[in-house]
Amino acid sequence: MERDTRSSFYDRVQVGYVRSRGRAAARERADGPYSAGETARLLGVHIDTVRDWCASGELACFRTAGGHRRITAKAIDEMLAKRLSEAA
Repeated sequence: MERDTRSSFYDRVQVGYVRSRGRAAARERADGPYSAGETARLLGVHIDTVRDWCASGELACFRTAGGHRRITAKAIDEMLAKRLSEAA
């Protein structure tokens, strides 16, 4: 199996979404922000972890009019890059 060498989280998520949902769904989903639950599934963590990261400011998010958290792919990329640089 060939290893995915793409540099951003956005690219990796889009590739996975295309494989699981089809190209049309990936185009729709790639433009919008992710919910806390979707982010948790993508990162392989519990939703409470995503909520904690948002509350601490480690993961940038915004709230919808209904109070739901939304996280952009760019915010996820930035958080992962910061965590990886701290680990190195």
